[in-house]
Amino acid sequence: MLAQDYATKRTAFGSQLCDKPLHLATLASMRTIYTASLLLTLDIAKYLGDIESSPESPQISETKDLMRLLTPLGKLYTGKAVNNVLSETIESFGGIGYLESSGIPQMARDAQVLAIWEGTTNVLSLDVLRVFRKHPKALDAFSKTVHEKIKFRRHSEPRDDMRLSTCRAIVVNRLHQAVSAASLVLSASSSGRYIRFARDIAMALAKVYAGACMVENAEYTQNPRDALAAHMFIERQTQDSGFGTLASVDLESRIYGSETDDDAYDHFEFPSTPSSSSAQKQPRTTTFVFDRNAALRALALGAHCCPQLPTSRVARAKL
Repeated sequence: MLAQDYATKRTAFGSQLCDKPLHLATLASMRTIYTASLLLTLDIAKYLGDIESSPESPQISETKDLMRLLTPLGKLYTGKAVNNVLSETIESFGGIGYLESSGIPQMARDAQVLAIWEGTTNVLSLDVLRVFRKHPKALDAFSKTVHEKIKFRRHSEPRDDMRLSTCRAIVVNRLHQAVSAASLVLSASSSGRYIRFARDIAMALAKVYAGACMVENAEYTQNPRDALAAHMFIERQTQDSGFGTLASVDLESRIYGSETDDDAYDHFEFPSTPSSSSAQKQPRTTTFVFDRNAALRALALGAHCCPQLPTSRVARAKL
């Protein structure tokens, strides 16, 4: 990695960056995300090869269902992960990373399109729900595969065994939460209201599968570094709120709680901009559902940055 190599050359505050524990921790986090993304992508490629090479296999139907689910999951996770890692890469280079001459800003701009082309994160999240509806066995195949990947195969060093055991417990717990949340959304009579949880569910499933791939890789290589990487990724990535999701929250409880959370959501109306040909007509109104708390935070930030704007006061009054 560029950042890893640069850390051995850059000196700051009397020592090289590679000698600073905090910087090493950042590099390690970036590396685990990269490794998880690579293993997830290679796993999807493997299933594609199985489908193309053995189209008449008895298990091919289950593989196709799994492949159909993993395709949007892999794309939405890696599309966000690459932007997260590149942002950290720019920071790790300091001012040089911001300059065009380093080539990193160009990489960052190019990476942004990975979360846009062939489906944005939200579009892919909705596609995941579509897979659940059209391929009912996909979720069972997903759960079965995750359990197969994380099952115990052979002993490693005692410390690595302890780390991998912790990883298995976390993966099983997060898998249960994500699957339960997905099942609840699909079975809800007013599932349209719960579509806003699609992104949380999809990202949680993607992280769970990537974590299972990390455990499987550590079991195979018997390398302490791989066991540590799996532990770091699963402990942090599957439990934090990375990439704008709420994977750390029990999704099922969140969905149930939303039914009575009337104060958090409301209908907000504003006049649309009329066209030149209908300037004399009454402007149409557009209605959408929004998170009141998030809107208040945004308005507070806007009022702080631009207190002279009257729109912030008008919108705040409507809230």
